[in-house]
Amino acid sequence: MAQTTLRDYLQTTEDAISTGRVDDALANCQYILNHYPEALEAQRLLGEIYRHRGNWKMLYKRSIGF
Repeated sequence: MAQTTLRDYLQTTEDAISTGRVDDALANCQYILNHYPEALEAQRLLGEIYRHRGNWKMLYKRSIGF
């Protein structure tokens, strides 16, 4: 079975965001951050997801560290 690299998984997440599959992208980000909580790119993508969904309150909370 082929292994997926973190970079590939992040790219898949970014592709999901750009094609409007925001729920898939959110699930990917949650998975990544559960395994790599310091992954800055995943955190950035999570912010993109919140912005895309119009979830400004959650975006603000994440930006100030709550």
